[in-house]
Amino acid sequence: DCQNMQQVKADAVSQLKEHLRNVRAQFAVGSVAKADVLRSEVALANAEQALVTAENNTKVAMASFNKLVGRPLQSAVVIAESMSYIPAAYQLEQCIDYALQHRPARLTAAKAVAQAEQGIAIAQAGKKPAVSFDASYTTYDTRVGEFDTRQWIVGVTASINLLDGDVTAAQVKAAKARSEQAKHQAKDMTSTVEFEVQQAFLNMKKAESNIGTNQVAVEKATEDFKLASARYGVNLGTNLDVVDAQVSLTTARTAYIESLYDYNVSKAVLENAMGVE
Repeated sequence: DCQNMQQVKADAVSQLKEHLRNVRAQFAVGSVAKADVLRSEVALANAEQALVTAENNTKVAMASFNKLVGRPLQSAVVIAESMSYIPAAYQLEQCIDYALQHRPARLTAAKAVAQAEQGIAIAQAGKKPAVSFDASYTTYDTRVGEFDTRQWIVGVTASINLLDGDVTAAQVKAAKARSEQAKHQAKDMTSTVEFEVQQAFLNMKKAESNIGTNQVAVEKATEDFKLASARYGVNLGTNLDVVDAQVSLTTARTAYIESLYDYNVSKAVLENAMGVE
């Protein structure tokens, strides 16, 4: 984004330099007043200051990036590809469904509910009888020196604690309370996920709409600047027309870049809210 903005400011400087050469040439032959030269010089000076600011912003952005990834601050940063508009075939309902199935925080909340429900079952087990099963096999002799009798002994024991002092009931109550709390947190997390996805989706669609509008504005502003420059060259337009047209062109290009930036950032925010890896 900073590099694109820098290029816009650099183009503005180039356009105003060319216009100033044209103004000076016409002033030299007496076609225009000195005021045109002065105003063109002021416009160029303002554009050059804007370019210096844009260049500084780019340097700061690169240093910030290097710091973020642990590189030396002065390391060169080469952008692999320019920021562009790639349409995303996302539908809101599909995005929400995907988020509810893949968002880590949502999955953690659902798991907490399942664990709380299991805790209730474990606590309720204290009210049920404890059953144990025992079996043994023995041999003994009824005759001297002979083991002629074999016997299986099988037993089932059931026990229940009737005097637990309501400990089990208290444990069940506490487990149910934890379950309700987990369900409430899961419901709240579901609402949060749905809201964040919807917000990011709407922001992305707004930026996407602005891209088309701003692109048309850039095309019209470019044509207007060319016409204003041509008209001034044959003394059919004023210097103010050219300068205003150039400012409008820079503004339109800046808005277009900002909409591209907003779209790509909003798309990344949406995918993060969905839990896309």
